[in-house]
This record gives sequence, structure tokens and C-alpha cells, in this order.
Amino acid sequence: MPSTDGASIAVVELSTADPETGPQYRGMVLDMAASVTFPQPPPDSRSSSLAL
Repeated sequence: MPSTDGASIAVVELSTADPETGPQYRGMVLDMAASVTFPQPPPDSRSSSLAL
């Protein structure tokens, strides 16, 4: 899953020793992926839009 600006990416991975039960974890992996957040990047100090 990429960040909004595309500068960062997160990967959620789950492994199980029993591949037959793998599909039962699909919902949990989707919930984990949905919980990922990226911190706001600091403002660009070179930007002319900074209030002084």
C-alpha cells in the first residue's frame, strides 16, 4: 500500500504453517492493511508558501 504522495510503501505479510487454513486469515490481513497510516511529511522548507 503506498502513501498518498507515493514516497513511502507499507507491506503487510502473514504466514502460516498450515496452507490449507490460509484463506481464513484473509479478513485479518485486510484489517491490518486498512489500519496502516503514514505520518504527515514535514513541510518543505524551500516552499514559498510558508507563513513567516
